[in-house]
Order: sequence, then structure tokens, then C-alpha cells
Amino acid sequence: MRNNVRKSGIAIVLMLILANVHSVLAQQYASPTAPAKTGRSPGVKVKLLSKNGPVKTYVLVFAKNDEIISGLTEFAQI
Repeated sequence: MRNNVRKSGIAIVLMLILANVHSVLAQQYASPTAPAKTGRSPGVKVKLLSKNGPVKTYVLVFAKNDEIISGLTEFAQI
């Protein structure tokens, strides 16, 4: 009985994970030739983590409902 409950719990967790992955993958397709619209990530925060010669490492933290492609495009244009 205990094993069945544990297996059911694991199955539910896996279904929730797969449903979340599906919703992420189901986002609108972004054309590689058409530029992304900017200004749709007002909550994005950028921080320089390290600088090693010409190589810089940044972290971008997006707020809820920010469009990732828009924020990345804006960051790339800086």
C-alpha cells in the first residue's frame, strides 16, 4: 500500500513537471530573421558577475511576465 502511494506521488510530480515543460515549449515561435520586439521585459535586471580580460560574465534575472526574447535582445543591443 505504501509503495503504491509513493509511486502515485512520483507519477503526479512527473506529470506536473512535464506539463510545465510543455507550456514552456509551447511559447510562440520567434523567427531568426525578424528582430524581436523590445520593451517587453521591464522587470529584467542585469548584473556583471566577472570580468576576465575581454571576457565578461553576466546574469540576467527576469521578472514574472517578462518576455525572454525581448529582454535578451535589449541586453544584446547594449
